[in-house]
Formats: sequence, C-alpha cells, structure tokens
Amino acid sequence: MKMKGFYLGNIMLFWLVMGQLWTIKATICEYCGKDFKSLGRHIWRCKSRVGHPSHAENERQNNNERSSNTERNDHQVNISADGELVGECSNFRCYCGRMFLSYRSLTLHRRSCHIGNSSGNLSDLFVEVNNPNLNVAGEVLTEMPSAIFLSQKPSLLVGVILPRSKSKWDWANEYFRMQTDTSRELGNLNMEIDHLNRTMWTYVSANYGQVKARNEFNHYNNMSKSKLKKCLRNLKLQNGKLEEIKYVSRLLRKKLRSHVQRNYEEELSKDFGNFVKKSLKNQGHRTKFNLTNRPAMIILEIFSSKSIKTEHSTFPLG
Repeated sequence: MKMKGFYLGNIMLFWLVMGQLWTIKATICEYCGKDFKSLGRHIWRCKSRVGHPSHAENERQNNNERSSNTERNDHQVNISADGELVGECSNFRCYCGRMFLSYRSLTLHRRSCHIGNSSGNLSDLFVEVNNPNLNVAGEVLTEMPSAIFLSQKPSLLVGVILPRSKSKWDWANEYFRMQTDTSRELGNLNMEIDHLNRTMWTYVSANYGQVKARNEFNHYNNMSKSKLKKCLRNLKLQNGKLEEIKYVSRLLRKKLRSHVQRNYEEELSKDFGNFVKKSLKNQGHRTKFNLTNRPAMIILEIFSSKSIKTEHSTFPLG
C-alpha cells in the first residue's frame, strides 16, 4: 500500500509540474518571447510579429484569398436589381454613365442625377436599337445619347396671367398661327416645340403680365420674437427647408434690431391705470395722488372704461 501511494503521489506531482510548464508556455509570446498574463491583446500589437516568417506566410495566404474573392465577385455581379452596371473593376456606374468607387458615392450622386430622377421608365433608355437607320417623323436616329442625356436641365419660366375672355383667346391664337410657319417640313421637333412655347409665353407675358411669386412663409410675419425663436429652433432640429430657415432667421434679426413704436391710443383704451403706471415707471417718477381717494378712483374708472373712446385724453396729476 505504501508503494502504491508513493507511485500515485509521483504521478500527480508529474502532471502538476507539466501543467505549470504548459501554462507558462501558453503565456509566452511566440514572436518576442516575453511572458504575459494574457496574450489576447499583445498578439496583434506585437512589433516582432511583422518580420516573423510565420506571419508573412499567413498574410500571403490572406491576400490570395481576398484577391480571389474580389475577382469572383467582380465577375458574378454585373447588373444589380435596379438595372445599373456594377462590378467593372470594382466600380459602380450610374444611369448617366458616371463611375464611382463605392455604392455610397453612387447613392449620394443619384439624389441630384437628372437621368435617375427623370419621370419615365429608365429601362426604355437602354433598349438596344436593332435597326439604326429607322426613320421616325422624317429623321434618322443617329445620335441616341445626345437626345437622352441632356447637357442642361430645362429651366422653368415665370408664371403668366392667362386671358379671361373668348375674344382675347382668339386674338392670341391668330398671333400664334402667324408666328408658326406650317408650309415647311418640320426638321427638329424639339426645337419647334421650344420655339412655340417661347412665343406663347412672350405674348401672354407682354400683354397680360406675370404672376407674382407667392411667399410661403407669410404666416411668420405676425409672430412674436419668442415664437420666432422657437420656430427657428424646431426648424433646425428637424432639418427643415433652407429657404424657410433663412427667412425666419432674417425676420427675427430684423425684429430684434428694430424698435417697435408703441400704440398709445390702444394702450389707453385697454387699461389706463396700467398705461400710467408703466409710463411713470419708465420716466422714473412717482405718483403724487392716493388711489384710496374717492375722486381719483372715479376718474380712473371713467378713463379705463372701454365704452368711452376719445382720440386725445389727458389726465391731470395735480
């Protein structure tokens, strides 16, 4: 029994020593040889790892896997669900033909792209024309991109006042017929339409006038300074329209700079006693009469009544 206990003790001591050695080895960095309590953070911060041969081999394998995945994705993804061309040299292409390095840049560009925001089906823009010599209204479709991708956005004209009687419309129609030459063959239909629109707008604008631009923010004019400050703060927090924020801020600055003239007649008709008290307080005087006096109270009641309206009222203070 003593020998058996001796052997068991030696075996347990051996495994205890091996466990300690294994723990010490696990906390020693394999790149720099330093001992740490935990190697979790030190491993990816160790400066000796960069030049170590095992690290170079791992980086080479990771780069090969990354490049193979990139090539596979570039060949697989050519057309997205929306129909745009993507995946050419890891680039993204918009409908207008402009290239971007990331999908985020593409989405930011599409907010102001005149091709992507135009009304109509975008898939019709990329339909392949099988017959390039197809005649449409006497024309030959030779340059499709120039007709589709406009170089400039169309500008909106100022609104005009239209005629109100049948006779005025008849005169306008006669003028439009005189300005339009129907004897010749129509060449460029877009130019003819633009010429007719310009002719009609010029005639109506010169004879009946233009519509004044409507101010959408007139409801701010009658607001007080405190309400304007509150509205301006809410507009900035809610990312409101830039024009509205500018209008409210300018109106608030104008009201803060200007000194509003007091309407004395209105203040007198509302509350005569409060008006006298404010006026004397602003001038630094004290009242010389006693409000408990019966004649003084009668005079105050007469002048403070809203039924009596006088243009110029005086109150002798004695």
